[in-house]
Amino acid sequence: MQLFHRIDDAECVLRAKGGVFKQAELYRRGDRVYVKAAGGYVRVVAQFGETWGTSSPSINVIDMPDRVAGLSLPKGGEPRWTGRTTA
Repeated sequence: MQLFHRIDDAECVLRAKGGVFKQAELYRRGDRVYVKAAGGYVRVVAQFGETWGTSSPSINVIDMPDRVAGLSLPKGGEPRWTGRTTA
């Protein structure tokens, strides 16, 4: 079983339903990246323009850290946890 693990020093800014902005911690589960939201986790999916979608249609990630060791943010792609120790 894979559990959620917090990514050290990694937070993002979300825009939720109703235009509410929220700062949230980033988590990993395997090589996928998630944000903590509404008592659970939503997966961050491919970037579209300047934002990333999530597994919840009412939540978008509008800002992500670009220099976190182990976190890969390919342009236009889905964020991945590589586990590498250098950004």
